[in-house]
Amino acid sequence: MQFTTNELYLLINQKGPLWLYGADLSNAILTLSTLKGAVLAHCNLQQARLFQADLTNADLSSANLIKADLGAAKLANANLSSADLTGASLGVADLTKANLSSAILTNAGLGTAKLVNANLEYAQLYKAGMNAVDLTNADLTNAGLKDANLTYAVLHKANLTHAGLANADLSHANLTNANLTNADLSGATLIGANLSGATLTGVDLANAKYDQTTTWPAGFTP
Repeated sequence: MQFTTNELYLLINQKGPLWLYGADLSNAILTLSTLKGAVLAHCNLQQARLFQADLTNADLSSANLIKADLGAAKLANANLSSADLTGASLGVADLTKANLSSAILTNAGLGTAKLVNANLEYAQLYKAGMNAVDLTNADLTNAGLKDANLTYAVLHKANLTHAGLANADLSHANLTNANLTNADLSGATLIGANLSGATLTGVDLANAKYDQTTTWPAGFTP
């Protein structure tokens, strides 16, 4: 199901929640649109322009958002579970308490995005750009973050149990009180990172890069 620009305008401005389950919205221009609570599950939104769109509480589960522009979008409490966000732009987006479990975010740009209390269990973030992202108290259990850029990221109290962070750049990241039990940090860069209070039971630090500016938990010797 595809829509013309006029049809989309009428649908978005109708009263009541928008329901477009499984619709083809590829390349759609929905910049600044108000889509609060919209049901867009399984929709094709590939390369759609959703810059600054309000998608608070929206259902985008299993949606195709490959290379979509979600920069500065409001996605608080949105359901993006199993969505494909490969190469998507999410810089400065508000993803507070969003559900991104099992989502694919390979090569996605999340710089300075807000992911406080977000669910990223089993999410795939290979080579994702996450510099200065706020992941305070986020759940990243079993998340794949190999080669991700997490410089200056805030991961305070984040759950990174069994997370794959091989070769990730965590320079100057805030990992205070984070749970890194059995996490893979082999080859990761930890220069300037703060891991005070972090749980490092079973962590793999083989070939990790750190120096005197790296802060470790009390009593821990790498």
